[in-house]
Amino acid sequence: MKVFEHQIPGGMITNLYSQLEEQKAIHRWDEVLHEIPNVRKDLGYPPLVTPTSQIIGIQAVMNVLTGERYKMCPGEVKDYVRGLYGKPPVEISEEIKQKIVGDLEVITVRPADLLPPAWEKCKQEVAQYAQSDEDILSYALFPQVALKYFEFRQNQSSKEQPVLISTDKNAAGKITQAKRTTGKNSEGNSPKGDNEMNLGEIKELILLLDSTSVAEINLQRNDYSLILRKSAVSAEDNQSAKTLSPFDPKEEGVEGPRVIPHKANCVEVTAPIVGTFYEASSPDAPAFVKLGDQVKSGQILCIVEAMKLMNEIKAEVDGKIVEIKVENGDAVEYGQTLFLIETE
Repeated sequence: MKVFEHQIPGGMITNLYSQLEEQKAIHRWDEVLHEIPNVRKDLGYPPLVTPTSQIIGIQAVMNVLTGERYKMCPGEVKDYVRGLYGKPPVEISEEIKQKIVGDLEVITVRPADLLPPAWEKCKQEVAQYAQSDEDILSYALFPQVALKYFEFRQNQSSKEQPVLISTDKNAAGKITQAKRTTGKNSEGNSPKGDNEMNLGEIKELILLLDSTSVAEINLQRNDYSLILRKSAVSAEDNQSAKTLSPFDPKEEGVEGPRVIPHKANCVEVTAPIVGTFYEASSPDAPAFVKLGDQVKSGQILCIVEAMKLMNEIKAEVDGKIVEIKVENGDAVEYGQTLFLIETE
């Protein structure tokens, strides 16, 4: 009935419910459902399909959780209002534009017309890693993630690969296919064709197993079976792990909260949502702020990623960053203190 009552797609309903559970705010479910039509109206009635359904949903959640409409807007919401997702069906009012993007430029042309040619540039930048056009395209779309994967792939290819010997007597000495267990023909030879697996395919499975939490891959075909399994942790190791002493950051050489001497007149900057703390806009970018920096009200301090969107956390006072209580990539809870700002 919620789908019909609030005219929200079923898939969007289920996503919102799970996201509110993650935020420990499921008790505010009805408030979010009532806010969604209001946000959609404010943003020019975009269709409730991916990605605009997620944009509308997350902004409704933010409005409810922060207690103030458009006090905090994810980058994707700002991009939408600026026209980077195209022209909305209905014009967005100047009041709403001012609340969300302030004085940022709003484009009126086709967004793709603003993109500079990038293929040759990406091709040059990733030349040492790219093995195909797909690699170049992956880098163009997801540069940081793609580079990490290419480096991982290159490192894995340099490692010694296991040798799999065929049990086919007529193919003695060859290592071109996985061990056969069944399916010999009337002449005693294993049939060849689509069911063969070469070392390249096996290598890909090994890379997949190594890069995921999957413990075992069991592949069954008509004429062979292949089992790849990670080494298990022994019961003795498990027992010793349980009896380890509590983690001590000093013993491990890990820094605790970053802090400098300060007065008592400090303002806490807290996480408005449950999510992941990022000190920079990307892995290769400098941190928004550092310990000891002077900041102005409205200045971006960090990003908290939640519900697949990036949310900028801004200073609400002028002052100096005297303590950073979390590390890059840490999971943070609602209301958890992120920074202390010493006011003048």
